[in-house]
Amino acid sequence: MGLLVTNLDTAAGTAADSLFFKAIPWIVGLVLIGGPGLGWYLRLRRPERCDIVGRIVLEDSAERAETLVGARPAG
Repeated sequence: MGLLVTNLDTAAGTAADSLFFKAIPWIVGLVLIGGPGLGWYLRLRRPERCDIVGRIVLEDSAERAETLVGARPAG
């Protein structure tokens, strides 16, 4: 996060003065805190929704693994 704030002017160039680029460190911090916070909330208060999210993620990863196993090499 420190590198993000330190190099923001360099990375953004002339757009560094815009409100969006000034808000990027706050957005990143909100996501870093909000993601686990939402996960804990779902686990404690809405376990059925937490189970649904977990099942969707696991089913998606299983489908990707099956696709990779059955894939043929190109050429």
